[in-house]
Amino acid sequence: MKKSEREEQLYFLTGMDQFNRSFSYLTDIREKKKVGMFFWLWIGQPYAAGAYDAGKILDMENGQKRLLGETSDISPDGQQHFWGEPLWGYYNSADEWVIRKQIELLMLAGVDFIVFDATNAITYPNVYEKVLQVIEEYIDAGWNPPRAAFYTHSYSMRTALGLYHDLYEPKKFERAWYCEGEKPVIIAYTNPAEDKAWAEKEMKDTGYQPPEYPDEMKNLFCFKRPQWPTDPFLEDGFPWIEWTWPQPMHQDTMSVSVASHPNVPMSFSLTRGLENWGRGWDVETNVNRSADVDKGTFFQSQWNHALVMDPDTVFVGGWNEWIAYKQLWDGEYMLCDAVNKEYSRDIEPMCGGYGDSFYIQLIENIRQYKGKQESKQSNPGRALRYRSTDSAANGRDSYGVSQTIRYCQEALENSIYEVVLSDSEDNLMITVSFHKEIKEDHLKKLLLLFGVGEIHAGSWESYDFQVGFEENGKCCLYRLSDRRIVCVLNCQCNDKGIHIVIPRRKLSRNSDQIYFKVAFDVENPKDIMSYYTSGSALPPGRLSYIYPFGR
Repeated sequence: MKKSEREEQLYFLTGMDQFNRSFSYLTDIREKKKVGMFFWLWIGQPYAAGAYDAGKILDMENGQKRLLGETSDISPDGQQHFWGEPLWGYYNSADEWVIRKQIELLMLAGVDFIVFDATNAITYPNVYEKVLQVIEEYIDAGWNPPRAAFYTHSYSMRTALGLYHDLYEPKKFERAWYCEGEKPVIIAYTNPAEDKAWAEKEMKDTGYQPPEYPDEMKNLFCFKRPQWPTDPFLEDGFPWIEWTWPQPMHQDTMSVSVASHPNVPMSFSLTRGLENWGRGWDVETNVNRSADVDKGTFFQSQWNHALVMDPDTVFVGGWNEWIAYKQLWDGEYMLCDAVNKEYSRDIEPMCGGYGDSFYIQLIENIRQYKGKQESKQSNPGRALRYRSTDSAANGRDSYGVSQTIRYCQEALENSIYEVVLSDSEDNLMITVSFHKEIKEDHLKKLLLLFGVGEIHAGSWESYDFQVGFEENGKCCLYRLSDRRIVCVLNCQCNDKGIHIVIPRRKLSRNSDQIYFKVAFDVENPKDIMSYYTSGSALPPGRLSYIYPFGR
């Protein structure tokens, strides 16, 4: 299948995490292979009384007792507790600024579809409609973002019927639906006996009567059967997590999880020493290794098994769970699915801690799973265009998880539209185009970062050189190892663009490629994580684009 220019652009992505683990270019992908991602809509739905961070509470004096042994203003019963702080703050799932960041990063990672968690019979339409709208906006802009489906379980048939009437029957956001065989996918029971049995067994509800699906609904959906980890193995089940190792294959689908809780809840690993599989779980020695938490050794073990088994669909758990409700269980307060950094399963970048290492690890494995690297990525002998995927034109003004928190960030007065690179035998030519007219003070906010050759641990992060502007307006190439000026560059500006010429000999005469990032108005240019949270960055964070020399 012929790819669009923008889809091919993403093949040129490369990146390296804080542990110097990296991924590189693709030449193609295996179309049959799909990656899904569990996606939560529940943060701040409804608003919490405050932002309660279980990780920070545990670090206090008598922290474990405060969190799991009592209820207080510091850690109240019945409230949402974050296990740690997300990179974008203690946000609300309905924050459109955050949603745009989420869809951008998932698209860049190569995720094909997201699955909204509706397993507790709550669907959060005020949130999912915003997510679906953002997906359609990316489609309208020519990109191929992940499409969306729903996972139902408790009162599954009633929940699925509600989604049908609210979303699918009126054909809302139809282009954002994830489909197989032209039918939107939904994970839901079709057998009323299964749905009723779960309600009786786990919900203690003997009066629930699953509704009958109308024929139109039966014909519309591609139904997939929920596979709960407490249930017997279902050959045709769709798993969101597994409590057995190695994780089994369900027909053509396999789960890959960041962590798992076969002795649920997660908090019992702290209070009772029960064996749950944290981020640093060693599958060979059956030990949780705290030193390996940020490296994601359990996540990698799950991926390694999936790469060997090569299913058609890998479903990853998960992106943005972040919270658990504090509640009494078996004589103590507990947090069920996440309690701290070790015993949690988010990939979305965090503030401090693992940073973006799970995100880079995700991309690396997705590329190994469905990517092709049959030959060296080559320059087709023309200028290469790299279009921005960010939404810097959109400001942020939203309550967080609680109405005691408000996140505000002004929209940028200008942002990067695209970067065009070409080369001659002697020079590398770069044109940076903006959405609006360039003003004189914009130049000092612009920087270009370069690495030469294959991505490597450079002088700063993975980079060796920087292009920036001096106070006197001169455009200079700097060596990052000592911050010295290598040379003054030829630079021309017009209303919406800057054209820069870099002598190739000043970078490296012998290399056949570079990788680069262009950024504008980043709040803290010396912090790589600031390239995810502020300004306009092409591409964001620790990601870079490869440019192979054509001559």
